[in-house]
Amino acid sequence: RGAKSAMISEHLAGDKFLNVGCVTSEVLIKCTKVAAQMHRAHNYGITFTGPIKVDFLSIMSSMRTFRSKISPVGRHDGTNTFGTQVFQGQSIFTRPNTLEVANSQNNISTLKFCKAVIATGGGSFVPNIPGLSEAPFTTNVNLFNLKTLPMQMVILGTGVVALEIAQTPARFESNVMVL
Repeated sequence: RGAKSAMISEHLAGDKFLNVGCVTSEVLIKCTKVAAQMHRAHNYGITFTGPIKVDFLSIMSSMRTFRSKISPVGRHDGTNTFGTQVFQGQSIFTRPNTLEVANSQNNISTLKFCKAVIATGGGSFVPNIPGLSEAPFTTNVNLFNLKTLPMQMVILGTGVVALEIAQTPARFESNVMVL
């Protein structure tokens, strides 16, 4: 009672779930399903006068537009509504009960607290494989910013997210290998 809470987030509202995870992946998977349905349209008496072309740059642009429509566009208004003050930026502990948050314009906010909870979440893991650091690779963090469809991809990992990410370029006729 009477306590205040604050949340510090370096990233856009929605973080991984919205920006580099499930939501973005599902939008791209939907695009692949539409393309596949169009290729099979002749089975239902629907024909096209020309070939079906996949414009990967437009698809990625549409995904980012969709993401921005369902997102609070980089604001944390929903969290603020529930009484938690949100600071977007990077923080550093300056004293045992004080930290500073620097936003993208380097404006500093000083926060004093009785108790702090550090909940950093997870991130992509880049394995220590000889030669990988010299190779062009991407993670789920920057995958959704691609502008061209890679003609070949290797996906390291066979978890749900890896397989979900692998199916989109494969359905758009990229050669994908999952290891």
